[in-house]
Amino acid sequence: HEGITLNLTTHAEPFLFTDTPFDAAIHFGNPIWPGTVAEHLFGEELVPVASPRLVGKSLPLQPIELAKFTLLHQSARPDMWRQWFTEAGVHDINNMRGPRFDLFSMLVEAARAGLGVALVPRFLVLGELGEGTLTIPCSQTLRSEKGYYLVYPESKQGSAALHAFKNWLLDAARQYSG
Repeated sequence: HEGITLNLTTHAEPFLFTDTPFDAAIHFGNPIWPGTVAEHLFGEELVPVASPRLVGKSLPLQPIELAKFTLLHQSARPDMWRQWFTEAGVHDINNMRGPRFDLFSMLVEAARAGLGVALVPRFLVLGELGEGTLTIPCSQTLRSEKGYYLVYPESKQGSAALHAFKNWLLDAARQYSG
C-alpha cells in the first residue's frame, strides 16, 4: 500500500519537494510555490482566549478591557495584538508587552494556566473551548489575509494515496469551515 510523507510549514520553501522525501505540505501563508498545486483548506480567524478563572464571569469584555491583562504573544508573529487592537478601534496602549512563546501550543497552555490572554487561531482551541478550560473573553476577532493550504508537486497529482489524503483533508476542512 502506497503511503505519503507530509510536512507542516509556515513559510514557502520552493525546493521543499526536490530536496526532501515529502510528498505534500500543509502550509500557512499564500499559495505561491511554482510547480505545485495549492489546495485551499481554510482561512485563519484569530480569537483572544483566556482561562475563565483569569477573566471572571462578566463576559463579554470590551476590547479595551483586555489591555489590562497580560498579553501572550507568538514570537514569530509579534504584530498580531497590535493588528487586533487596531481592528477593534483601540489605540495608544502598549500592546507589545507580555511574554513571547515560540509555538501556538505553548500560548494555549500559558492561557490555560492563567498567565494571560492569548491570541490564537480558533481551530487550535476548539477542544479547550468545548471543555471550558478556555473562554473567548471578547468577541472581536482578527481575520488573516493568509490561509492554510495543502501543497504538493504537480508531478504527484496522479498519486492514489495523495488523492485519497487530499479528499479526506478537504472534507475535514469543509466541516471545520462550516
